[in-house]
Amino acid sequence: MRTEHESFVGEKHEPLPKQPRPVVFGGVKYNPDGDLHSISILNGHLVTHDAPSESHDVVSLIKQKAPDWKVVAVGIHGANGQGAALRDNLWDFHDTVSVDVDHLPNPDHETITRHAAERFDGLVAKVDLDPVTREVHPRRLVSKEAYQQDDPERYAQLEHFAKKFEGKRIFHLSSTPQGGGVALMRQAEIDLLNQMGVDAHWSIMKIDAEFTDVTKRSFHNNFQDVEGAKPLTAERKAKFEGVSEENFNGVTNDPEEKFVGFKDQLLASDVVVIDDYQPSGMIPLLRTALDELNKERAAKGEEPKEIEILYRSHIQIDTEKTDKPGTPQYEAWNYLWENNIQYADAFISHPMREFVPKNVPMERVVQMGAATDIGKTRGFDGLNKHLNEEQMDYYLDVVDTFLDEQGGQTPLDRNRPWVAQIARFDPSKNIEGVIEEYKIARDRMQAEGRTDLPQLVIAGHGAVDDPDGKPLFEKTMALLQSDEYKHLASDVKVVRLPHIDQPLNALVQGASVILQRSLKEGFEIKATEAFKKRKPVIGSTEGGIPKQFTPNESGGYYGGYLVSPYDHVTAAGHLYDLLTNDVLRAEKSSEAEAYANADFGTVQNTLNWMYLATRVVEEGRIEDGHFGSVVELAKGKYQQETKDILPIQNNTPVVVYQTT
Repeated sequence: MRTEHESFVGEKHEPLPKQPRPVVFGGVKYNPDGDLHSISILNGHLVTHDAPSESHDVVSLIKQKAPDWKVVAVGIHGANGQGAALRDNLWDFHDTVSVDVDHLPNPDHETITRHAAERFDGLVAKVDLDPVTREVHPRRLVSKEAYQQDDPERYAQLEHFAKKFEGKRIFHLSSTPQGGGVALMRQAEIDLLNQMGVDAHWSIMKIDAEFTDVTKRSFHNNFQDVEGAKPLTAERKAKFEGVSEENFNGVTNDPEEKFVGFKDQLLASDVVVIDDYQPSGMIPLLRTALDELNKERAAKGEEPKEIEILYRSHIQIDTEKTDKPGTPQYEAWNYLWENNIQYADAFISHPMREFVPKNVPMERVVQMGAATDIGKTRGFDGLNKHLNEEQMDYYLDVVDTFLDEQGGQTPLDRNRPWVAQIARFDPSKNIEGVIEEYKIARDRMQAEGRTDLPQLVIAGHGAVDDPDGKPLFEKTMALLQSDEYKHLASDVKVVRLPHIDQPLNALVQGASVILQRSLKEGFEIKATEAFKKRKPVIGSTEGGIPKQFTPNESGGYYGGYLVSPYDHVTAAGHLYDLLTNDVLRAEKSSEAEAYANADFGTVQNTLNWMYLATRVVEEGRIEDGHFGSVVELAKGKYQQETKDILPIQNNTPVVVYQTT
């Protein structure tokens, strides 16, 4: 049992300015017969109130006592069968996180309430990280029943493979618990699997700034051939290998260090998922340790232990460079492949064959897209769920406080339209190109005498394993003061937000158009998130962004446009059209929602991993992958094993046009 919580070591979020509204935490205690007994409120001091026996609207009761406060989280004890429905209600309708404390024996009100409050720094959720194992325990936002009700067909497939995996253990290993797409996927996937009773775990490496400089600049930026890349020197290789060994064995010179290393956790698993290059140095260490373990087991007359290792590649790899001897990319990739990644049992790529270097055997390769926490009909997490008007206003107030803190920027004008790009501050995200495209469209509108000039919002979270964020933010702010852009600088809002998802959600939900204009890209699931919110997207032709667009009959795309990230004039033309033509924008908005693809949602992503896990446990190393789609492979296997014929997905949804 976990006895303490630890915010991620090295986590750096922007200092929290004064909250738009003060925050409050609640505690709820039920009687043994299931009736609401009492509520407690923590807003600097604890106050307890008896609850009306006929009421179950927890947040409304708390708001009656603290009407001007934001209810962030509520600890709940004794809800029993009402727990799942109560959790969904609190999150969906009140934007309040529920914290289950039923594992505590007869807790008092203060314990219940503080158990919820200690998981947050104001609005920012702390990472629930075990300091001994570095396992991340995801927050539970919605129940498994919510996923099942949203998409029963996919959920039935997931249940099938989850039951097949019973008695086995899957272990994901990555580098950061917040700030990037990997962390967002793992958060939802692991929580859903745990609710289904699957023995699923997710841990993160113990890393430092020097290690992240190696992995970001000598691997990530190098493979994408973008600004900030550094050669992989012998010294940098030594740093990568040293941190890998320390993480595997838990060796440290710090007597206060509690982390014991990943060796035992990995050896206890049946399937290990290595998320990208950062943890890949532990693959050969695990192989060696497994060989040693099996020698011991053989000596005792025991069956050998089998562990299947799956390597998941999450980024764009410029294979023209990695396949060319003499380039920095060739040296860096071959170092990782020959020493580490080749010892994995499968290579899982994004659905772009050109992302797979030629020395990776194609028979070992399968492909699947990234995912976000959406379903067939709705979004689930803070990035994707629908926000009501009150919640929108609150989180846009949060954005405004950060705008003021970061360079004294003026608030976002909510009475005027805005365009947004939501992404990390990373050289690959083409921020300068976004500003140029906005300038071209805005200048054209201004020259025509239009008064509804749009604003531009460039916003994103940071990530622990990304050293580029702050320097790029500062570079962007300096660019806006140049002669070319200073006339529009006051209408460009540039903000780095801490790990609160809802402000980013509010910026997308309130935007007229979304831009995703990456120079290089792994997948960038933000396009799908925008589609789900009925937002037209002007996307880049790079990486996995085009995979999220559905072609239409006229040679274009439903829901938006795909344009080379270097073609600023064409992109600006589409932006101008969407901002000035209400009918066109309404058509593209309706198409966006209709064609948002649930293949990139949580249930399908979790199903993908359960299919892969059961397959490699049964068959061992993947030898007939040949870049097959995991979605289709899972569907075919399910049909074969259940004799069910899944309904054909309707590829031409009904689109209702509404002028907005």
